Amino acid sequence: MVALQYLPGVECYQFGTGNFVSDRELEPEDQRECMMGWEMSKRALASGEYDLVILDELLYALAYRLLDWNEFLQVMETRSEKTEVVLTGRKVCSQLVDYADLVSEVVMVKHPYQLGISARKGIEY
Repeated sequence: MVALQYLPGVECYQFGTGNFVSDRELEPEDQRECMMGWEMSKRALASGEYDLVILDELLYALAYRLLDWNEFLQVMETRSEKTEVVLTGRKVCSQLVDYADLVSEVVMVKHPYQLGISARKGIEY
């Protein structure tokens, strides 16, 4: 993520606590961070200033109900026509598959987390 700030024409904003979350481990801080990121994302999507907006790990926010599906769908349907959106995450809901124009699956083969190595600043977050 750190390297992105040096690319011309690229803006990168990061939200979240830096900790892995699951539907059983959600804290109020997770909700706050999600909503701060979502508010900025809504403005970016509506602005018409961006050709591409990447919402990294947003699928978790939908899966864990940090973000309401109907609100998400409304924002996607009213975004600037010139803005392409890429969503990432491992929790793809069937509603999103039905709605999306393209869905790809990337499978983890090996990851430092499997060896007990926590998320590293500048790499995973």
